[in-house]
Amino acid sequence: SPTRRLGSAAIIVAWIVFYICVAWILGAQIPGDAKLLQLAYYPVAGIIWVPVTFMLMKRLYSRK
Repeated sequence: SPTRRLGSAAIIVAWIVFYICVAWILGAQIPGDAKLLQLAYYPVAGIIWVPVTFMLMKRLYSRK
């Protein structure tokens, strides 16, 4: 139903906004001179939300 899809979309958007805020806060804790840590953190933080979001979408949209 359209209402369920709208609710599911709102949950997914809320998850992404939450994840961005957490990743931003954690990234801000990395010292500026820790280039190797930044090199490891930012690509991982930039990609790790994708599988979680797909799993969330699968669970939300497959429910009947």
